[in-house]
Amino acid sequence: MKKLTWGLVLVLLAVSAFAVFGQIRDEDPFYRSVPIVKVLSHPLGYKVYYLKINMEVGSFYAPVDWFVGVANKGAIVWGNDASFPYFTVYWNKGEFSYIKLFLVENKRHESWGVLRGSEDLIAGRFDIEEPQIDF
Repeated sequence: MKKLTWGLVLVLLAVSAFAVFGQIRDEDPFYRSVPIVKVLSHPLGYKVYYLKINMEVGSFYAPVDWFVGVANKGAIVWGNDASFPYFTVYWNKGEFSYIKLFLVENKRHESWGVLRGSEDLIAGRFDIEEPQIDF
């Protein structure tokens, strides 16, 4: 009888723990990491080409202002690890919160390039509040 009671208590505890901790809500923070194909640098920021889930290439712009100052929206982690380059984007309460770019230190690496084009057109691309990422 004692074994049955303890077994029932453990099952009820497990079920209640799954019910409480197993729910993912829109207000919960979450993140996603994605491989980068190429990064084009510009004095105003970076244009990042990344690999989508369907193996197509997408892109987004990241202003340099996001990566400086106290109230920044991002960080750059420099390295030479085999997993570089990639980025991780964070959301909190269903809204964009922060982005980390994990970039290869050597700017001669094949993942680096330079963004060229009309200054007027390029400047407008970096005037954004959050990255437009389609996974």
